[in-house]
Amino acid sequence: ALAATPHVTMSSPNIQVYGRTNSANVMKVLWALEEAGVKYARIDAGKPFDMCAANPDFMRLNPLGLVPVLVEPDDDVCIWESNTIVRYIDDKYASHRLSGADPKARAKAQWWQDWQLSSSKLSALHQVFHFHVRGARNLADNAVENANGAFAFVNERLEGLQYLAGDSLTIADISLGPFVHRYFNLPIERPSLPNLEQYYQRLLANAAFKEYCAKPLS
Repeated sequence: ALAATPHVTMSSPNIQVYGRTNSANVMKVLWALEEAGVKYARIDAGKPFDMCAANPDFMRLNPLGLVPVLVEPDDDVCIWESNTIVRYIDDKYASHRLSGADPKARAKAQWWQDWQLSSSKLSALHQVFHFHVRGARNLADNAVENANGAFAFVNERLEGLQYLAGDSLTIADISLGPFVHRYFNLPIERPSLPNLEQYYQRLLANAAFKEYCAKPLS
């Protein structure tokens, strides 16, 4: 077991989240825990903290050296990959309230999680973010165009819907929401995307999203 003092403590030492609060992937996990009503302890991890890929103790938790990691010492649970953690929280603590009561609804929500990870156009947002916010030196000529294309697709799919998978908040929104916030707060030109803009305003009205995800970009 790791001997570490949580930077933020919310009572339950049996649920530990390793990660830094300005990581979009950590934001997903904290938001999901809040929606599920689960108390936890968060431990600073990832660059620039000691608990990172250069630390053998952290590498024993996640051999990829990335955050977030969710640990439940009492139950011998250690999970990495943010969308997997979000699904685990929904399965164990929210009784599928955050994904849907039937397989069809859950598949729709999980599809958006897979899209968030696999979309080559959405990955361009990461390039734009690192260029404008974290000092990356190079930006592909088509990066902003591709990011706009990714969110134009989301805008289209939101037609007639309140949230990505229907009329209630799901793990789909939790997985994509932090990136929607980044998109609207980067200093780039964006096309008119009215469905996405309204969706973002709905997210901002969610207390947990506002607390964990709607932060100044850093």
